[in-house]
Amino acid sequence: MNNTASHDVSVIDLSSGLVIQRIPLPDTPIVMAVHPSGHELWVSSEGVHRLTVISIPDEWRDDPRNVPVLSEPGAPVTEVAVMGMIHASHRSSELWGLEQVEQTIRSFAPDVVCAEIAPDRWERIERDLRVRDVIEDPRVQRFPEYTDLILRLSAEAGFEIVPCAGWILEMSDLRNARIAEFVSDERWAGVRDEYERRLMEVGMQLGAPDGAEDDPVYIHSDAYDQRYKATAALYDEYQNDMIGPGGWTNINVEHYRNVDRTIREYRGKRILITFGAGHKYQLLERLRARTDVLLVSPLDVLPLEANR
Repeated sequence: MNNTASHDVSVIDLSSGLVIQRIPLPDTPIVMAVHPSGHELWVSSEGVHRLTVISIPDEWRDDPRNVPVLSEPGAPVTEVAVMGMIHASHRSSELWGLEQVEQTIRSFAPDVVCAEIAPDRWERIERDLRVRDVIEDPRVQRFPEYTDLILRLSAEAGFEIVPCAGWILEMSDLRNARIAEFVSDERWAGVRDEYERRLMEVGMQLGAPDGAEDDPVYIHSDAYDQRYKATAALYDEYQNDMIGPGGWTNINVEHYRNVDRTIREYRGKRILITFGAGHKYQLLERLRARTDVLLVSPLDVLPLEANR
């Protein structure tokens, strides 16, 4: 299915009716056609008058989740790492504190940091830091990896910061109001109880090893992603539609749209994505389907004492 607003096409599992993959394309994909051989999908992007040919391997037809995203012939490969952040806990963690985060960033040596900062707030944040050496944005203040480290490190280390969060102020305010309603309104009491019970079940089945909650090796493991995906699926089931644009699926689509835009703009560069660790599995699932990026694991560049 073509999506003209988000400049991609959706891969749909016909057995469930669910979108299981989105393939980024040039602006405004309109016309699609499958080659008579059944091995290629041709997509015309009217916004830039370009034709993209996507190979359809046999395994895609058997399992659409295996669809690759093809790079353009001759295009440089972009190195990308997704680093899971723990926000306020960075200040107290001995394993994944700001010192370890800084060492990891320096080891990866990014050209660009794709930050969990909303684009509509970036101009003021950048101006306040440059002119007054302060950071007053209330949402960014919750993320010490930016206020205490990344925003100030960028000039010294020579990387550019690109705001990649899908949040806008109105979306954030609406989300907070809807969550407050879900938590406090008695009309939701039965649903809340069921939601909390199922969360506990997932926690018992996929709980973190003792002492691993702030361990960067665990945070960047498949086990962490599986656990968070299971809990996020419940959050999605019970609250995504209620919350609206700021719901889990909805906001992650917006996050990835900005990440994709950054990858397209900085082809051939080293891009470090610094989002909350819970978002990591959503980003990785989409990025693994692309052949125009080379994923680098943060485990390869963690400080020696952390990468045990």
